Amino acid sequence: MEFLNKMFSKKKYKKLLKKINNLEKELKVHRQNVQDKLDCCEQNYLNVFSDLESHLEMFYQPKVNLNTGEILGAEALVRVLDFNGKYFNTQEFIEVIEREKLITVLDGCVLENVCGDMRMWRKNGLNLEIPIAVNASSKSFEDMKFPKLVQRILCSNEINPELIHLELTEYGG
Repeated sequence: MEFLNKMFSKKKYKKLLKKINNLEKELKVHRQNVQDKLDCCEQNYLNVFSDLESHLEMFYQPKVNLNTGEILGAEALVRVLDFNGKYFNTQEFIEVIEREKLITVLDGCVLENVCGDMRMWRKNGLNLEIPIAVNASSKSFEDMKFPKLVQRILCSNEINPELIHLELTEYGG
């Protein structure tokens, strides 16, 4: 700031310094407003999703060796029930979730449900050591936080990572 003092008269320097201080205060208020809006949006998404989560239903489609009849694995499928107990069109549902930027949250939720089911099966004596394929959107694979989320879910449910096969959704964006 000393160089500014030499470039301007004392009066102009004080005026400039006051402007800089006011701009810093405005910037601080603006940053807080932006953060408040982000927090509000995030909370709204979480509220929407927590309600949505109660409408998710998991299904497991077995992968079978046709020669032996042996179950080689399964694919986890998620379906969403409306308030009347009818299923939404899956592709339309996924498109809405992607548009609302909730797809990574949904992918994490599906993985959490799959791992929770696997943990429950093991606890109840069904030691199904078969891989489960879980679809995830390309948006999730692009999200730098997704690998840590996957790791946390696998660890918290004590699931062998070799039993989860993450697959890119066929219709994902």
